[in-house]
Formats: sequence, C-alpha cells, structure tokens
Amino acid sequence: MSFPSARSKKPRNICQSIINKEYLTGKVTRKNVSMLKRLVCDETAKFQKVWSKSSSSKIHHENSRLYFSHYNQVYHWAGTERGPRRLYKLNLHGKKIINIISSTSISRDDYGISYPAVMYVLTKKCLYEIDWHTGKVLRRVFLHKQFEFRDIQWNVNQKTIAIHSKSFRWQSENQIIDNIVDILVSFDLLLVMKSPSTILIYDFRDILKKGKRFDAELGEFCPEFNGVVGSDEDGLPFNISCDDLPPPLFDVLSEKHSFEIGGFPYSYICMHENHFKIETLRNRTLVIEIPTGKNFIEDDKCNFHSDESGRIIFTNYHLVRCLKQSHGTDEFKESYTITASPPEQSEEQKVIIPLMGYEDDLEVLYLVVLDERTSECVLSLYDDNNGSLLTSFPLEEKWDESAEHEIIFDIETFIHLVNVTSGRSHCYLYKFNRKYSGVRTEKKAIK
Repeated sequence: MSFPSARSKKPRNICQSIINKEYLTGKVTRKNVSMLKRLVCDETAKFQKVWSKSSSSKIHHENSRLYFSHYNQVYHWAGTERGPRRLYKLNLHGKKIINIISSTSISRDDYGISYPAVMYVLTKKCLYEIDWHTGKVLRRVFLHKQFEFRDIQWNVNQKTIAIHSKSFRWQSENQIIDNIVDILVSFDLLLVMKSPSTILIYDFRDILKKGKRFDAELGEFCPEFNGVVGSDEDGLPFNISCDDLPPPLFDVLSEKHSFEIGGFPYSYICMHENHFKIETLRNRTLVIEIPTGKNFIEDDKCNFHSDESGRIIFTNYHLVRCLKQSHGTDEFKESYTITASPPEQSEEQKVIIPLMGYEDDLEVLYLVVLDERTSECVLSLYDDNNGSLLTSFPLEEKWDESAEHEIIFDIETFIHLVNVTSGRSHCYLYKFNRKYSGVRTEKKAIK
C-alpha cells in the first residue's frame, strides 16, 4: 500500500521536548498534546488489542462511555487502565431505554448554584435526568399517556433538547402535512421532510413565538392545563397551536433527505440526481457538485468537517477529498486528496470504508482501508492539514461487510464497534503501547 509521504521535516526528540517544556510558561497543554501526537503517530507506533466484549443487543457510545444491554450497563473507556471500567448499571425498573444524550458541562444558575453533569435518558413515555457520574435518578418527567417516543437529540448543543414521537395518524386535512416522512428540529430550524425528496426549512423560534398559547414549567401546576406539568398523572401539555405553518425559509430537493449547513459564508450540502451539490445559503447559487460513484460497501459521503473549519470532506470507495473554502468567498478549492491504492495497483484490491473520523486533540483524520481479497483492514492516521500519512496499523479482526461498523479514536485509544442485526455484537478496544513499537536499539560491544 502506498500513501503520500509522511513528514517533510525530522521530528524532534521527545526527551528534549519534555526538558524544554519545564522552562515554558503557558501553552503547556499544547506542548503535551504535541508530544503525545509524535508518540502516537510515529511510523513505528503500535496499538495492541487489550479488551473485547460481546453483547446480544446493539452497543452504543457517547462522551467516552460505552453502553451495553440496551444502555443499562455503562462503561468508561478513558484513563490509564488497560480496558474500560464499569461505572454502574442503570436501574429504571425494567423500562426499555430508547436513547441517551449527555450534558457534561457544569452549569450554574443565577444564584450561583452548581448543577452536575447529567444524562437525559429517554424511554417510550418518560424522560429521566440522571447524574452522569453515579447513575442516580435526579428527575423523572412523564411525557404523554397516548404517544410513544423514539428519539432525543440536541436542538442547540448543551442548551435545549428535542424529543421526537413515533409517527401517528394526523387528525387534520390540512395540505401542509401531507406526505410527511419525518420531522427534525436542529439549531432552531424545523426541517419537514416530505415524500419523495423535498425538505422544507422553517424558523422554529418564530413558530414557537407565534403559536404559544400559554407557558408551562416542569413540576409546576398549570391552570390552562389543569395539571402538574410532567407528572405521572398529567404528562406534558400541548401549548403550541399551529393551525397554519408560515412560509418556509426555503426548500431543498435532496435524495434520501440528505441536508447539512456549514461553512463561512454559510453553504449547504444536498444530494440530487446522483450528485452532491454545495450551494450558497445566501442566494442558493450552485458552487460545486461532486458525482457519486458505485460503492457496494458503503454509500458515498459528503459532510462538513467536524472541526467547524468550514471544510468539506468527500469520501468514496477509493479516495478522500478535502475541499477548503476561500476566505470570505463562496468558492471551494481542493486542499488535499487521499487514495486507497497507488495508480499502478488495481482499485478493486483496496477500498476505503467511508467511516472517516477526526481526533480533535491530535488534529488527525482516521479511516479504514479494506483489502477485498483477504477481508483484512488497516486503520490509517493522516495529518489533517495536508493529508499526509502519519502511521497505520492492522485491525486484528476480520471485516464483516454485512455488519454495521463504527470506529472511535480518542488520543491513545481506538475502539471498533461491530453491530449486527442478528447474532451478537462486538466491541474491540485497542491501546497505544510503546513497548510494542518495534524500535530497535543497538548494544555496544564491551571491550
């Protein structure tokens, strides 16, 4: 396998860097991360599989946590231990957990009272607020007697959440709700997805402001509702009345209802007629379009970079392209390209699995390259600035193309999740181990 050249300059000695760090003021954290990056991304560095666990249900992860047995068993993978540490088992009296989101930042109210990091745990009819460190239930909110709920997401990250109910029969003949496939609330935008490929985007704050009939506070008696908001007897009221939606901000045609906003100035990505299209949000002018190709393992992907730089990452089975927006303009130019195989080799031999990820502390991209002949995989780390290969190492387990895969990389740890629809799911955890780095030392002869 051939990749772009690694580094253009000789790396500094780690021991000398540690000595120099002692004489510096400020930027110590950045120095520490820089040294760790040189260790982890060294060409001779090795990762060793140190832990694995199977489950009869899907394995989930979030914020350095692994969740087994339908979210009930909670493990913490970060730290100096060789394997994850079991924290606690959630006790919700047999309630099936649908989803979890976490708020790990400590918040303070107007009176200076601190609130701990919490998890918001959704069941079919209840929302639980749980201490993130201990698993203790802090609050329980009953949602509704009639409807069941299917998902919970951040609307504005770490500030407001949106809970989605399962689909139910609309009791209205209003044309605005015909052919609705799904509804999503994100960053105060209401996205209404209609069949076959239309997305209508509304100002959600404007809808709330104009449609609110009365205020409702959790745990307080509401006269208009004639009940306690969130109690087991009453649940949550419908306090927003929307007889007629306002005109949408704009609409988009996109296959599979794919849509993402980002960049500076703002642009959006959609997929139409087998092309990813990047268009300006200001006047909806087409900036660039990227054709999708045949990919029998994973669909091609095109997303804004997770570092909020406004760059775009396109991934298909044989290459990764990074597009960078010209400063202050709508134009995108290619920053770098990563390929699975060198030109002299057949592209059918090695393919890229579109599981592109980004480790923000080390500022590296990581992706999986599969050899179709042997089903063996290599995890490769690339410099996020120029796309050059830093290091790569093999996965010990074979790649099951029928399973759902996730790769999580966290500084010196990476995790491979393999979730299957029938059978047992698996979690494999690898740790950086300098002892297995392959560094050779020469012994001087004693005269």
